[in-house]
Amino acid sequence: MFRILSKPLRLAIAALVLAVWSIGPTPTAQAWGQPGLVPGVPSDVRSPKVAGESNRVHMITYQAASTQLLYSRGTSAANGSITWERPRRIADDVKLAWNIAADASGAVHVAYATNDRRIYYIKNPNHGDFGNWSRPEEVATLERQANELDIALDAANTPYVAWGQDVDSSVLRVAYRAPGGGWLASEVAGRAYLYRYAALVVTGAGAGARVHVMSELKGDKGSQLEILYAAGPRDGPFRVQGFSAGFGIGALSAQPTMALDRATGAIYASFFSGNDLDFEFLFSYSRDNGESWSPATTTRIGSDLVVTEKSPMVAGNGRAYIMLQVKRVGDGGFASSGFYATEFNPSDGSFTPPAPLR
Repeated sequence: MFRILSKPLRLAIAALVLAVWSIGPTPTAQAWGQPGLVPGVPSDVRSPKVAGESNRVHMITYQAASTQLLYSRGTSAANGSITWERPRRIADDVKLAWNIAADASGAVHVAYATNDRRIYYIKNPNHGDFGNWSRPEEVATLERQANELDIALDAANTPYVAWGQDVDSSVLRVAYRAPGGGWLASEVAGRAYLYRYAALVVTGAGAGARVHVMSELKGDKGSQLEILYAAGPRDGPFRVQGFSAGFGIGALSAQPTMALDRATGAIYASFFSGNDLDFEFLFSYSRDNGESWSPATTTRIGSDLVVTEKSPMVAGNGRAYIMLQVKRVGDGGFASSGFYATEFNPSDGSFTPPAPLR
């Protein structure tokens, strides 16, 4: 099964994929439900971001015309269906970067960048209930723009935000909320032409937390995109290394994702790599807090199907659950796109056969 999906349906599937794997307590509970439309979402939204806790799904989308961030909440039933509430505005004057996380206590955490070159953080401690969002806290002031951002929580639910900043004199930074309030930021990697699409997980908690960041890196204007990995204590210093280059990959490498299984300590990472119409999904994992990584591996979908977009991923129950956005190659170009799901089991290093999402 492979078909072109409308924008609203793509939104619904993206929400369903991450939410179901985030909230299911056991593997048997993590069955795929039927995708459905999210009601009330305007037609001019883009880049949905999703988090899950208990039986609730939390999604934010960006509306270009109003520059607003819209929040939608869904409740999952035992059969996998999700009942959605209509979206509500939670932030104004948003530009280029936003993301969401949720913790087991039911708190929802959102970070976003604004037109006045600042990054802000808001929190809803009551499962996203209307009227319970906090006042915005300033995370950082930017020199120019944020090139996407990610938000993650440590084991004590302290929020962390990572972002690439600017072009032509770009930096990669991470910030965390200090125990007494306010935010403390550190530079992860030195100046380069571009850092973009930061991905973030945090192991441990408090002063013992360890920050893991991946990002697209373009060292200079004429160089090719690669994946950088940096790890270190929350206040630095960070050990920086070429992640894709470390596997001997010389082709363009882009759009990293990361996921942490806090129960096992396993960190999972993925990106896509290739040139022209020949791309593949690449995957690795670490069982020793980022000190070493397994050889990059892939799962084949089909001879004429390629991965050319970010692959959302969550981890739990000793596995990584991955959504592959794939495109079909035909007539010298990309003919159509769709979504496939796969699971990775580190105990035997295997993927389940990629299955089209219904």
